[in-house]
Amino acid sequence: MKSKKVLIFCLVTVLALSLMGFGFAKWTDELKIHGTVETGDLDVSIHAFDTNDDGDCKTYHGIDGYVQWDDGRDPQWGKGNNDEGKKVAHITFSPYSKGNNKELYLAIENAYPWYNPQFTFFIQGNGSVPAKIQNVTFDINEDNNGLSTFIKVIDWKIYVDNPKSHGLPKEYREIKPVKPGDKSWDGLCKALKGIQIHKGGKVWVKVNVGIKQENCSGKLCPENATLKGIIKFNFVQWNRYEKQV
Repeated sequence: MKSKKVLIFCLVTVLALSLMGFGFAKWTDELKIHGTVETGDLDVSIHAFDTNDDGDCKTYHGIDGYVQWDDGRDPQWGKGNNDEGKKVAHITFSPYSKGNNKELYLAIENAYPWYNPQFTFFIQGNGSVPAKIQNVTFDINEDNNGLSTFIKVIDWKIYVDNPKSHGLPKEYREIKPVKPGDKSWDGLCKALKGIQIHKGGKVWVKVNVGIKQENCSGKLCPENATLKGIIKFNFVQWNRYEKQV
């Protein structure tokens, strides 16, 4: 009988305390996930490497391992002959403005038929996100006498040099024209599309150009003519490249 009285007393006590605002302490624990999402960056730069006729006597190192001595005389192609060692034309290849690694300035001055300018540049990956060349275009700003029809791309070469990165092995490969018709501006632009550049990677481009004496219509190369244009490279992140047909 006593046990029942004690039990009743305890229940009454609990009810009384709860009504008075008292509670029981309980054990608790807590888990947290602290999250951070950081984006990388897509950054490329373009750099002038060298030309075959900048007016200085020097050793010219080609990216393909070819080395020649630039004695200052104008280089020739086709029917051109410079046994006299004349220095008539000149090539300027440099950043478009000081500290600018997004634009290059290329000027070929006092050119003439059978003159053979060559220039080499490279595109470098600087960002943490791999980039792909989406498109390459050549926009002509000035061509007062149709000089563009007298400029021939004799040959070109591309060298892709990517370090080991993002789970992929080191890459070094050469791209060059497959068919004679590929030796053109269009052929070069087409070959550049879709090339991937990793951080620290480089895409070297060597272009060999000649001034023709006659164009396809038989017209002679104009004197005092000027051609001005811009070669533009468009880049996208590696997983957003759209292959063009």
